[in-house]
Amino acid sequence: MKTKKDFLKQRALEVALFMDKFITQNGVPKASAGGTEGGIALAGWSIGNVTGLSVVALAKDFPKDLTDRLEPYFKSLILYGISHITSLL
Repeated sequence: MKTKKDFLKQRALEVALFMDKFITQNGVPKASAGGTEGGIALAGWSIGNVTGLSVVALAKDFPKDLTDRLEPYFKSLILYGISHITSLL
């Protein structure tokens, strides 16, 4: 039986793989040192914040080559209308 953490790891990895593919296919420039240009932001809304938080919290469990590719692009995590249920997971 899968645990909640296993489920969240799978969803987080799916989002990370999507971001990796999006960056590659769209020629997204790396985030600038000041964060004013390039890069990507990951946003969540309400209970969707669980997935965004999982991407950041569980990145250590992703394949190293994936995190090495994403790190220069990842600029911010936006938590919009975070649900109280998020803290229960």
